[in-house]
Amino acid sequence: MIIPEFELVQLSDSQRWTRAKDFVWIRDKGHCRKCGKRGAIVHHIIRREIKEFFFETDNLVLLCF
Repeated sequence: MIIPEFELVQLSDSQRWTRAKDFVWIRDKGHCRKCGKRGAIVHHIIRREIKEFFFETDNLVLLCF
């Protein structure tokens, strides 16, 4: 199911998203999974608009800019 934009904003402000991001930062030890530099953003591998994968930590990676 595709998530509408207004719901993405709500999900991004949720405690569950905060916990998922925190988990990814710890799991990836603060480093970009692609190059190893200091991480900056938690990124979805499968589009974030696909609701079933939004909070799945296996679908999230820490990346730099």
